[in-house]
This record gives sequence, structure tokens and C-alpha cells, in this order.
Amino acid sequence: MSRRIDEILSVLEEIKNIYSPERDLKEIRLEATKNVARREGVEIETVVDKYTRQLNLDTSGFDKLLTEWIVNNNPIPLMQRLLKYAVDEEDRKGIREFFGNSEKQVKRRDVIGIVANIAWAHNRWREFDGLDDKIREKYGFEYVKQTGFAHEWWNFYEDFDSEYYYGHIESRGKLSKFNSGGLILFISRNVDDNNFYFVGFYGDAEYSESGFRTGKTLRDLLPGDFKETLKNSIETGKISGKHADYLRTILFESPEEVTRKFRARKAHSAVFLEEGYVQISSADLGIKKFGQNKVIYIGENESIKPEKIFNLLLKAKHRHEDVLRTLKHDDVKREEVQSIIGKIDWVLKTCFRGGYFMNVDALKRILKEQKEGHSKEWAEIRDKTLKILQEMGNILLKEELKEEDISKFKKLRDRLPKPPWYQVEIENIGIKKYFTNIRGILQIVATVNSSNFENKLNEFEKLLINTTNKMSGINIGVLSVWMALVNPKFFMPTNNTTLPENLRKRVSMERFWGSDSDPRKFVEFIKVVNEIREELGIHSMAEVAYYLSKYKQENDKVSLNNYFASKGYYFPEHIIAQFYTALKTKGFVILSGLTGTGKTKIVQELAELLDNSKENLLFIPVRPDWRDSKALLGYYNPLNGEYQKTDLLEFILKAKKDYEQNKENAMPYFILLDEMNLAHVEYYFAEFLSVLESGWEDDRDDKWITRKGVPIHNNTWLHALQGIPQEINLPPNLYIIGTVNMDETTYSFSPKVLDRAFTIEFHDVKLDEYSKTFEKTNDEKEGYSALRNRILEDLRKNGKFLAVLKKEDIKPALNELKDKHNKYWQILQQLNEALEPYDLNFGYRVVDEIALFFINAKESWKKDIIHFENEDEIFDLALLMKILPKFHGNRKKLEKPLKEILKLCIKENEQITVKLKTDEKIRLPDDIDKLNSDVIVVMLGNWKKEEYEKYFRFKHTAKKVLRMLRQLYEIGFASFS
Repeated sequence: MSRRIDEILSVLEEIKNIYSPERDLKEIRLEATKNVARREGVEIETVVDKYTRQLNLDTSGFDKLLTEWIVNNNPIPLMQRLLKYAVDEEDRKGIREFFGNSEKQVKRRDVIGIVANIAWAHNRWREFDGLDDKIREKYGFEYVKQTGFAHEWWNFYEDFDSEYYYGHIESRGKLSKFNSGGLILFISRNVDDNNFYFVGFYGDAEYSESGFRTGKTLRDLLPGDFKETLKNSIETGKISGKHADYLRTILFESPEEVTRKFRARKAHSAVFLEEGYVQISSADLGIKKFGQNKVIYIGENESIKPEKIFNLLLKAKHRHEDVLRTLKHDDVKREEVQSIIGKIDWVLKTCFRGGYFMNVDALKRILKEQKEGHSKEWAEIRDKTLKILQEMGNILLKEELKEEDISKFKKLRDRLPKPPWYQVEIENIGIKKYFTNIRGILQIVATVNSSNFENKLNEFEKLLINTTNKMSGINIGVLSVWMALVNPKFFMPTNNTTLPENLRKRVSMERFWGSDSDPRKFVEFIKVVNEIREELGIHSMAEVAYYLSKYKQENDKVSLNNYFASKGYYFPEHIIAQFYTALKTKGFVILSGLTGTGKTKIVQELAELLDNSKENLLFIPVRPDWRDSKALLGYYNPLNGEYQKTDLLEFILKAKKDYEQNKENAMPYFILLDEMNLAHVEYYFAEFLSVLESGWEDDRDDKWITRKGVPIHNNTWLHALQGIPQEINLPPNLYIIGTVNMDETTYSFSPKVLDRAFTIEFHDVKLDEYSKTFEKTNDEKEGYSALRNRILEDLRKNGKFLAVLKKEDIKPALNELKDKHNKYWQILQQLNEALEPYDLNFGYRVVDEIALFFINAKESWKKDIIHFENEDEIFDLALLMKILPKFHGNRKKLEKPLKEILKLCIKENEQITVKLKTDEKIRLPDDIDKLNSDVIVVMLGNWKKEEYEKYFRFKHTAKKVLRMLRQLYEIGFASFS
């Protein structure tokens, strides 16, 4: 065996021997590496090099493979990586032996949490809930019947601690299987209607047999009059035996601090809104009945299977999403609902990674809808399709494939009706190349029928795993097509056509083909979908594939992201959204950043999308010798008595004429000033800056122009002779964009210019996307036509075009920010107060434009023109464009205000730990005074890999602030561009 593979397997053996779920996997990997290095007598770096560089990975990539192997009990990705870099057959044999022996696999951490039955509360378990005698008799808990209260009522009490909830759960014995960081689901029987409900959960929960201290006594928690009632009940014998002794001691004789055996981080735990409670039965969890005084474990080998909990959490999420849609003016409640949904998403991602990859109910609903909409279409092509599939499948089942078989196969393939849901994975794969290896699989697939389905699939799964382990260059996506040809009744192709991304998001399913191939998930998918198929009365999986392939065409609206990608430009999604919304909001946008990042192209391609004649775009390269507006607007020549017109002047007149004649059907016109700051913008563009801020007025017939006009000349007779007015009031369908490169040959912008524009920085370069190709299809071209129409309708606004035509138009945007999104309004106030001592606070215009940007972004997002992660990202990008561009100066001037902004960007109650090469740890925001260039370099260098970005509510602004602070620390000066 080669030394490389031998040392890697030694590291894996060490990891397996010392693995513990409670330990950090990176620490385990490092300890294992040290042990192997010591045993082999080599440097640690030498061993690390074996499983990183020599496997074409970095340490984080190797750790992902380890996580999949150890945590998710899926060795296939790691095994395939090792086989790919094996030197010879001896290496491959050693790898297969290591992974092939099931006894050598690390035992999976099976239990992911518990389901706990708690006493009902009428106030969402936040504090004491007084019960009258009639109600307490309805409880099944004897303690509650006698005392009139339940300890669970404080499970979501806010005042125990700022970071944790402390919970009471009735259980018998020690919960030895409960792991730190586990999940607790709370169910409760509503005493009013006698139904059970899923009411909330603890995420990232901890268990202590001795109990966690809460800092409160029961005497502190209970109201005074209720304590007197309890005292009388004890003295009169209404509360008997052990309950009386217990209360007498802890309430009146020697009050003790309340301890709880469970605690959980508030950031990952939630009690639902009452309208979000999910009614459940024991059958929903796969158990016979709910127990009163016990908890039930969740795990693959436990009574409650994880997939049951996964789907239950999804139901809770959907209930709260429904609530969110009904809210109109209650911002406090809206924020709480959004928080609950976010916490459910965290649990789904964290506690169920590697499995339970699909919301079965959602897929069933989609398939039912698709069948209702497309069953007639399928009926028209069914017989022809199934006949062709059968003939193709018969070819694949032959003992030997000859050239004439392959030729016939291809001809049959080309006869399949569109869309090509069976062609996608065949086109570039040679059938003959893999025929020998897959023939055994196809033979089993061909024999699957209704009576042997379960047994055959179990047999098939083992063979499928072995085959995919042995073969490189083939994956589940390819194999699934061939299986679907051999047996279209029970198998279907799994690829991006039959299971498109937008459908996968809808059903919470991760991809299990291509580079993410997972045979186990594929088999589980086939089992589940066949059950749905039979339930819905669908004859074959070929029919299922047809219906699902239609989903993409109907639901996947083409956005600007798709359009730019089709042109070969892979801009980050937020840059496209930022640019489009800024243009729609203001009409004057500055694009700064690295050369060659597409600043010019994004404008040109947008203009071409709206008018392929390209007559709606004027490209003007700025010259460094411009001192006034003559180069832009022309001048009167007294020698010949004529006005020397320019392209820009004629372009503006054309845009204005189009608007006057067509109004709501006029086209948008774009002026692109390339390298705008080669000359002083304040010199040659001064008239435009003044006019753009003059506001708008109704000229006539409800047509809008700028209040002030750009002065052209002062000769009254020139207009009659040449048709050139003395001044031009700009129309609202005119958009001005300037590109900027910052170096020693250019001029910086004054605050006057920055205050009047939206400034966008092009900094992120996506090299991983740049090399991709994108082949346009007719469907996509039709999609771009629809996109064009949506954009024109969005920009035109029934003839108003630019957002701010009169002051009254700003009020709805301001009211939305103040009333519906008050949290952002408060942040603006905090930010202005924080910046005021440094004379960097902002004025009303900035606030107006942030509000307008916010409302315009939501409007265009809703129309699927652009996309944002969430509303926080919209506000984040507005801050980035309107606050930071004016930051320009030395360290003494900028360091403190930049740190103030950085602190506001960090999520509430979050601490960011940055580990330096010296092993020193810096925590933000607590250690913000220790922030320096080294800390920032670590954070920016590992922004996504170490997930530093997840700690920031406003990650784009935070990243830019960090880059500016690094400039301050390294050269003593910083600016936005």
C-alpha cells in the first residue's frame, strides 16, 4: 500500500478510536494526526499534507468528509475521494477493506432529542397561570389538581436568564441517552378541548441530573395572594401528603433556589403562537399513546423516528408562515413570528442534517396539483412514451451491446416527446463504457413488481452502493435514467429536470445525485414516491417524472440573475438586486470597484434586455480634460452661428420625446459615464447634479419633468432654427450611471456627489462560476421576454418611472419603515446618534432614500425580478450604499465611528470568537478595542468557511467596515472606494 493511503487510513483509524460526540471533530482530527505523526516519526504537517493537498482538499473540505462519515454514518463520499487518488489496486483494496467492514464504522449518535409531555398553560408557558377549581380538575397531573399550578409554566420564562430558558419536564429516572445540544419537543393536552398540541421546542438543549440554578426561588415566582391560598390549602388538608410537605418547606420554611434539569439557548428555542400550535395524535409520532410522566426519545432506533419530527416541525413552520401572511399592521407580532420561523429553520438544518431529506406531504400536494393540471397532456403521449421506453429498456437488458444496438437506442431516445426528462443524463454518457458494471443492477430493477417491491429494493440497494463505490465518473443521476428505462413503472430519473431546484426548496429536499450522489437517499426516494404514486392513482413513475418536470417551467420565473448568467456574467445575487433597486429608486447610480468586474457590462446587458436595438443606451467615456459641461451638452459656435450638438444632447431630447409621446409606454433610457471620475465630477456634471435634486413637477397631461432644467444656451432664436431649447427639463425615464476606478489618475467624489447618488461597490469575484457555460434554450428565451415585460412594468409605474416625483410619494415609504418595520427605524436612530459625535451623521435625504430603496426592493422582489435573502439584507444594502460612501479620512477620524457601525451590524446577543495563529482568541463585540489588522485578515479570509458572516445581521455592511478598518490599521487612511 502507498505511504499516502496508509497514513490517511491510520489517521481515520485513530479518529474512529477516540471519537466522542461531545468533542469537536476538528480537535479529534488534530489529535489523531499528532498520534500518527509521532508513531511514523514525521512532522505533523507531513501527515496533514497527505489528507489535504494530496487529496486536492483543504482541511475544511476533509472535515466535511469526516462529518459525513462519522456524524451521518455515510462513508461513501470519503471512500470515493480516497479511491480517486489511490495509486494502485493494493491501495483500492485497502480502502475498501477499511470501509467495507461494518464493525469498523463509527457508531452513529442516534438519539437527537426527546418529546416531552408538559402541563397545559393558557399564557404560553411564560409565567404563572392562575387556575380556578373547575379548570384544575381537568388536568391529568395530580400535582396540578391539588396545588393549582405547574412547574412547566416557567419553561419559557424570560427573566431567569438573558441567554437561556430553564425547563421542567416530568420524567422517570436519569435521561442517560440525552446528548448535550439535543432537541426537546414540547407537547401538551389542551384542557379546554382535550386535544394534544405541539406547542414549542428547545434547540441546543442541555441536561443536568443535579439541575441548573435559576437564581429564583418558588416564592419569587408565585404571586402573593396565591401563596396565601396555598398556605390555607396546606393547613386545611386540601393539599395532602408529599405535595404539602414539599410546598411547606420550599415556600415557607426554607425557600431554596429553583433548579431545572434542562436549559436551552433562547436563540434556538421557541414557544409557538397559539394560532401556530399543531394539533397531533400519538399516531402522528408513530407511538401508541402519550405518557403523562415520561419522555420519549427521538432516534432511528427509538420509538419516535426523526422523520416524524422533521415533518412535524415543517407543519409548525407552515402554520406560522400562514399567520405571517395575515398580519398587516402588528409589527411586534410579525417580528415574533419571523423569529419563530427562523428558529425552526435552524433546528431543521442543525438536527436533521444528512437525513430525512424530504417533506413528503408537500411533495404529495405538488404531485396532486401537477396531475390535475397535466393529466390530459400525459394521456396524449403516454402510449407512445411507454412504448419507446420499453424498447430502450430491452436494449439495455441484452447480454451484449453492439453498435447497431447503440445506434437504435439513440434514435429511440430522439423520438421521446418533450420535455426531455429522460434525455438529460444520457446525452454525454457512453452507455457501452459502463454496461458491464451496471448490468447486474439493471437486471434486478427489471424484475421489481408490486409483490416483491420491498425485498427487491433492499437487495438492489446493497448492489447499488457497491457499484457506485467501485466506479468513478458515474453517479445516481446517470444510473437513475437507465433504471427508469428498464422499469418505468417503479423507477424515474432523478436530475435537475425532474426535480428542479425550486421544487426541492418547496419540499425541503437536498440533491442526492451528481457530485452529491447518495444511493441510500435515492432508494428511500423511490420507496416514498411509489407510495405517493399509488395513493394518487398514478400508473407509473414515468408519469410522475413527466408531471414533476412540468413544475420547473410553471414555477421557476426567470430573474435578472438568470439573464446575466446566460450572458456569461456571474454577478453575486445581492449586487444585481442592489443595482436594479438603486436604479429604480434614484436614477443616479455610481458603480465603483475593481477593474474587470463587470461594472460596464451590467448596464449594457440590462439596457439590451429592455431594447435589443441598443438605442436606449448611450456610452460616454469621460476625458480627464473636461472642465465644464460643453463636452456633454455642446456649445454655441459664433463663427457659423450654429449650436454644436453632442450625442448626449440628442439622446436626452430623444428620451424626452419618447416620454412626452408615449408616457406609460415609453422606454427607459440609460446614460453610462465610463470612468466618471477621470475628471472633476463637480465641474462637468454640476448642472445635472443640481437639476436631479430640484424635484419634479407636472408639466401637462400628468407628465412629469424636473422642476429645474439643464441650461443649454441663451439664444432665443436657436430653438426655432435648430430645435434646441435654451434649457432641458429631464424626463423621469432617464437613468444616469457612472463607473468609477480609484487610483492615482482619478479624483475622489465630494460629499455633494455621494449624497445625491447610490454608490455600489463591485468587489466580490466568483471564479468558481466564471468558468461555467450556459446554453440558452427556447424556453429560456421566452422566459427572458417575460422578464423584460416585468421589468418594464416595474420601472414605468404607469408613466411615473422614477420613484420620487413629489414629496407625498416619500410618505408611504417612511410610514412603512416607521410602522411596519420599526426595528429598522430604531437602528437608523441609533446609528445617527452614534455617528453624530464624529460629524458623520446623515440628513433627511439619506433617510428618505433608504426608505424608498426598502419599499422598492420588496416590490421588485415580489415580482421575481431580483432576489434577497431576507428583509435584513435589503436594509443592509441600503446602509452600505447611503452611509459608508462618505467615510473618507485617517485613522483618528474614522476608527471609532466605523467600530460603532460594526457593533450595530452584529446580531443581538451574539459573540464572535476569532482564533488567531498565536492561539489568542478575540471576542467581538466585547473585545472590539483589540481589533487589529491580523484579526480582520483572519475574519475576511475565512468569511464563509468559518461562517463569520452568520454572526452579522448586516453582513455586507460589516464586511465593508472590516475592510475599511484594515486599511486604517495598515496605511492609516481609508475610503469607501
